[in-house]
Amino acid sequence: MPKNKERRLLTVHTINFVFVYGGSTFLGSWVSENDRFPLIKVHVDDFFISETPITQSMFELVMGWNNSKFKGSELPVTNINFEEAEEFCSILNRTTPEFSFRLPTEAEWEYAAKANSNFIYSGSNHLEEVGWYEENSNCQLQAVKLKKPNAFGLYDMSGNVWEWCADYYRTRYGYLGWPLKKTIKNPRWDIKGPNKVVRGGCFLYSDTVCRVNQRSRRIVSGKCSYIGFRVIAKPLSKDSETNF
Repeated sequence: MPKNKERRLLTVHTINFVFVYGGSTFLGSWVSENDRFPLIKVHVDDFFISETPITQSMFELVMGWNNSKFKGSELPVTNINFEEAEEFCSILNRTTPEFSFRLPTEAEWEYAAKANSNFIYSGSNHLEEVGWYEENSNCQLQAVKLKKPNAFGLYDMSGNVWEWCADYYRTRYGYLGWPLKKTIKNPRWDIKGPNKVVRGGCFLYSDTVCRVNQRSRRIVSGKCSYIGFRVIAKPLSKDSETNF
């Protein structure tokens, strides 16, 4: 978080949102490693983001049902496909019209996970401190907020559950055109395909896939016990913004 800027919070339907001041970061890598090439610079505007993945208690309050394999009110909700995560956001939009709720773009997600740091994982170079993965989870989904947050106050962005992002997945950033000489503002990859981006790694996977810049994908209709989501909120007016 930039110096001299206070932390601002928003609570909607028991979901705590943390305000993230916009800024720039690099996505990808100069090394041609799978789908993280090439390195691109992006800028994102201010946004609120839920401080944890959406939990089962939060999801049930809004949706009225819960199909997660591992049950627990403070566990991340899972077995949710992309459309169901979007429907959750749509209901929030109808019940809280002062704000616009949606899934994060891939750029917003990575900017929030890095929190103006150069850590390998979200909040630390040591995954044990900040996330659940195959070496410490006992192959079980874990309750949120049991590990350290990153500098923005966000929990579980490395490990525990993969998180849906709004972008369609492409195999590399280079499809935007090369060379990329300018900063891309608020990018969202809308060229349609069968898969959406998921980020963050999960409790069943190795530390490598829990890195803040690691990318993966899942089919839009897919459901599994290790994918959840978190939510972006943006005020629709200046009055809404200044009330929080």
